[in-house]
Amino acid sequence: MINNIIKFLNYDEATASLTYHKERMFLLHANVLAEILASFSEFAQEIDTEKVKQILYSIGFNYGSRLAERYTAQVEGGGKFIAFMCRITREMGLGNFEPVELDWQGKQLTFEVTNSVLVQENYQELKINPCAFFKGFLAGISEAIFEGKKTVEEIECVNNGDPSCIFIIKQS
Repeated sequence: MINNIIKFLNYDEATASLTYHKERMFLLHANVLAEILASFSEFAQEIDTEKVKQILYSIGFNYGSRLAERYTAQVEGGGKFIAFMCRITREMGLGNFEPVELDWQGKQLTFEVTNSVLVQENYQELKINPCAFFKGFLAGISEAIFEGKKTVEEIECVNNGDPSCIFIIKQS
């Protein structure tokens, strides 16, 4: 399978920039992400675990919202956008996002996430669940598609010993 992100990735040596369709990108090794999350975990001890989860959620929400704003119109409709979003998250290396249930009338979505970059053996030692980022990401995407506040609940999580992470997105 062709990875469209790699296919359209452009490196400009003169400016030391990496772009994807003229949008600036950078590569981040999974171990660096692990260190960032470990730092968040340590920070959570000093302030509040819930505040750190809110920060991760907010980062994910903003990213999901921007992704949806940028690409929803280009892929013509919610269903096609969901398929696009699942493909692009795989190609970015975030993990396998698969829709389990898409209830367009009830405006409810259920996703299963496997092979997540946020779920590695060393993450289980964290004091926070890094899946708060994915909760925010899915909320941001869903609010853009359905135009309204969404609640995201993670009902299964690999960090808790489940075989996959399962998220349900509902009307607030």
